Amino acid sequence: MILALVGVGLGVALMSTLQSLSEGIDRRVEGAFTELAADIVVSPADSPFGGSFLGGGTPLPANYLDKIKKLSNVKLVYPQVTATIPSQVLGGKLPIGMQVTGVDPKIDPAINGPTINIIEGRSFSKGREVIVGSEVKNQARFTGVNFSLGQEIKVPIFNESVGKTPSNLPKSATTSATPSSSLNKTQNATIAASPTGLKGTGEEVVTLKVVGFFQTNNALFDRILYTDLVTARKLAKVDDEKFSSIRVRATSVDNVNKLGKDIEAALKNGEVEVSVSLSKDILGNVNDTLNIFRNFLLVVGLIAAIAGGISIFIIMLMSVIERQREFGILKAGGWSNLNILLSVIVESVTTGILGSFIGLLIGFGATKVIERYLEEGAAVYSLNLVIFVTGFGILMGVAGGLYPAIKATRVTPMETLKAL
Repeated sequence: MILALVGVGLGVALMSTLQSLSEGIDRRVEGAFTELAADIVVSPADSPFGGSFLGGGTPLPANYLDKIKKLSNVKLVYPQVTATIPSQVLGGKLPIGMQVTGVDPKIDPAINGPTINIIEGRSFSKGREVIVGSEVKNQARFTGVNFSLGQEIKVPIFNESVGKTPSNLPKSATTSATPSSSLNKTQNATIAASPTGLKGTGEEVVTLKVVGFFQTNNALFDRILYTDLVTARKLAKVDDEKFSSIRVRATSVDNVNKLGKDIEAALKNGEVEVSVSLSKDILGNVNDTLNIFRNFLLVVGLIAAIAGGISIFIIMLMSVIERQREFGILKAGGWSNLNILLSVIVESVTTGILGSFIGLLIGFGATKVIERYLEEGAAVYSLNLVIFVTGFGILMGVAGGLYPAIKATRVTPMETLKAL
C-alpha cells in the first residue's frame, strides 16, 4: 500500500507541477494580450524580428510620429529605441545579450510601463541610468549574472570600422551578440577580449548604472532593461530624433485593423520602408505556439499520473490474490458479490485520494521552489487545478481497483474450504 501511495503521489506531483506552470503561462499571455491588444508596432522593414525586439534596421525619422498622430483612432504614440548589451559585457553564461529599450518617461505612465512599476530602487532620472525587469533579474541568476542596485555596466561603443582581429583570440569569441546592428565579427571578438573597456579601438565606453527594478506583470516588459531615449540612441548608434520602432495604441481593439491600414498608407511613400504589425496577431501566434507546449506538459503529466494508477492496479491485484481465503469466508458469511466489489474499490479509491493529496503537497512545494528561482506567478496553483488532479486521482483509483475487485467476486466459499 505504501508503494502504491508513493507511485500515485509522485505521478500526481509531476502532473500538478507541470499544469501549474501551464496555468502560469496562460495568465501571463492573457495579461499581455489584454494590455497590448490595441497596440500596433511600426518598425523598419529591414529590421530583424521587428525593431522593437532586437533593434537594427534603418532608423525611423521623427516626422513619422507627426504623420501617425494626425490619423484618426489614435490614442497614443510612443517611440522606442532598442539596443543589445553583449553577453561578454555582462559576464556569466548568457547565450545572447540583453535588450535595452529607450523610452520617454513622460509617455510611459500612460501605458502602465516600467517607470511607474518600480519594486526596488527608483526609475531613471538622468542619462545612462537603467532599470531592470523582474524576469531579467531572476532568470539572469541561472547564467551567473547578478544585478544589484548601483551596479555599473560598461558597454564599449565602436567606430564603424576597427583594426584586424587579434590573432590570439578564440574563434568562439566572434559569435557573440552585439550592442548594435552595425558591429561586425571583428568588433565582437574585441568585446570578448576586453568586456569592460577597450583602448584605441572604440569611440568610448558607456557606463550604465542600475538604479531600480520593476515588475509590470507583463512578460513583454519584464524581460527588458529600460533607459532614456538619449542613452539608448548612444548604445544603438542611432542618430538624434530617430527611433528603432514606434508603438501606436488605438482608441479601441475594434479600430486596430483599420488604423494599421491607415498607418501603412500614410507612411507608404516615406523615406524609410516600414513594417506594420498588430500586437494581437503577434500574441495570437505566440499563443498558438504555447498551446503546443501546454499540450505537451499535459500529456507528460497524464502519463506520469497513469503510471501511478498502474501501481494501484498492481498492488490491489496482489492484495486480492493474497486475500482470496478472506473473501471466500466473507461470502460464506453472507456477503454478496456487490459487497466484495465495493470493499475493494473503496480501498483502491482511498489509495488514489491519499496519493493525490500527497502529490498535491509535493507539487505545491515544487511550485514554490520554481517561483523562488524564477519569479512570483511563474507557476499558478489554482482551485481548478486541485479539483482536476484530485478527480484524476479518484479515477485512477477506480480504474486500478476495478479488475482486482471483479476478480475478488469470483472467489467461491467451496474453493476456500477446499484450500483450508
